[in-house]
Amino acid sequence: MFNVALFGAGRIGQIHARNAAAGSELNLKYIVDPNQGAAAALANLTGATVVDADAAFGDGAISGVIIASATNAHLDHGVAGTSRGQTIFARSRWIWSSSARAARPRSFRKPRC
Repeated sequence: MFNVALFGAGRIGQIHARNAAAGSELNLKYIVDPNQGAAAALANLTGATVVDADAAFGDGAISGVIIASATNAHLDHGVAGTSRGQTIFARSRWIWSSSARAARPRSFRKPRC
């Protein structure tokens, strides 16, 4: 079982949270969102715990991060996660855009799917 943290409790975050919580190989441990009400409601639905970004990234038991936050935060969340060895799931074209290229660490690899 892999512990994951979800960043973003909006519409897409809710979809990913339900899928992660329903999966047998993932444990949705944390939800991170500046909207505490939305985060708490989603945590209540999934059994996850609401924490801030530092707590989620700082937990060595977190294997992966699902990025469903605001688009302008995707790259920062991705860099923070990969710098700690966490696997990143983000359906974000912006991370791979030429304007984000300079900020991406070399460890970022575009998936082949």
